[in-house]
Amino acid sequence: MNFISNLIPLLVLISHIGIAIFFLGLLFVYAGFINRKGTIGKLYDLIAVHSLPIVFLISLAGVAGSLYYSEIIGFPPCVLCWWQRVFLYPITILSGMGFLKRDKQIIDYAIVFALIAFLIGLYQYIGQFFTGILPCDAAGVVSCSKIYVSAYGYITIPLMALTLSVMILAVLVFAAFGVKRSRQ
Repeated sequence: MNFISNLIPLLVLISHIGIAIFFLGLLFVYAGFINRKGTIGKLYDLIAVHSLPIVFLISLAGVAGSLYYSEIIGFPPCVLCWWQRVFLYPITILSGMGFLKRDKQIIDYAIVFALIAFLIGLYQYIGQFFTGILPCDAAGVVSCSKIYVSAYGYITIPLMALTLSVMILAVLVFAAFGVKRSRQ
């Protein structure tokens, strides 16, 4: 169990590096510094084409991670954690069904779920550092502000959920624009 408890924050850290590279590359492509038809452009096209299985795997990892922390480690999820789960778990089902049926119409629905989960995660992550703005009592057994995991000086469970939401949103929004561009 200690291996998994160390692996999850490491994967989040690697994800942060990947997200930064993704957005920097996107910025360079749209600014004209990198040829859109080159290797980077082909990579982005590959992401857009395979967006649903990518989102399925990302969201499945999030489901597994959240269940690991609550059911195996025994960290009780707070109110905001439950609300994030309410919006993140369906993305696994939607993206899985969309992939199996080759139906990209679910992308718009999944974006809404991921955006709401992102906003909840952002609120919770910021709220961990400022007392009194979270809905849970800081002294309670299941507190939104209690930090169960702290890795690399900034990675907590709410940041893990926030990272998951950002990754899902990035892939879905990118795929949505790719789908709309291919329809024109």
